[in-house]
Amino acid sequence: MSVANCAGCFLDDWHELSDQNVDKETIELLLKDFLPAAATLIAAFLGSWFAFRFASHEKKKEQTKKDIAAGDRALFVLLRQFNELLVYQKKIIDPTRNSPARLIAMEPIARRDSHDLRIDTEGLYFLLETPHKGILMELVIEEQRFKEALSCINNRSDLHIHEIQPLMEQAGLTHGTTCTSEELERAVGNRRYMLLHLGTEAVISHVDQSIVSIKSVADKLHAVMKKLFPKHKFITFEARNDL
Repeated sequence: MSVANCAGCFLDDWHELSDQNVDKETIELLLKDFLPAAATLIAAFLGSWFAFRFASHEKKKEQTKKDIAAGDRALFVLLRQFNELLVYQKKIIDPTRNSPARLIAMEPIARRDSHDLRIDTEGLYFLLETPHKGILMELVIEEQRFKEALSCINNRSDLHIHEIQPLMEQAGLTHGTTCTSEELERAVGNRRYMLLHLGTEAVISHVDQSIVSIKSVADKLHAVMKKLFPKHKFITFEARNDL
């Protein structure tokens, strides 16, 4: 029962008693019994209302913290993915990008695992209730692109280390020795030569494109999170000068 209803009931009873010319003692007795009960009822109602509002506020506050943390984690993972590929591009691809001998000169590396570079999309499901739900699909697609880039790097490195290098050594083409494309193809065979050629081109293409697309999606996610939570300072991508 609300405060307005309690007051209404009291006034109705008062007018009814007044119309019936109830004696003063009866009215005083009624007031004596009614007022404490009404006060207790009102206090209980207000206490419950304030408790409900406080609990709702705390729940919303806690959910906001979780949503902000999920956004920061996603941006941090994107930053790590971006740096992983950027370092590879600067250290491995760029020094031999325009070299005729890049099939061999582009060094293989130890296998990379993407397990700890996954975006927690479930933590971002709150975006489905906003006008920005499309960013979730972009994140899923971008993560798949990153995995493809790493897969290309790993496959080429495995081929280079375990198949190409042993065959080159057998043909007398030691590490650091320059050789023509024809000499390399004779040493490793046409099939392996073509696999190395296609694998090298795939690595360069995937890495170059993923670096650009990861930055683009990260900027979009950052803009969305700032729009939803303008007071929070989210992770931003800054250009590195140490590569």
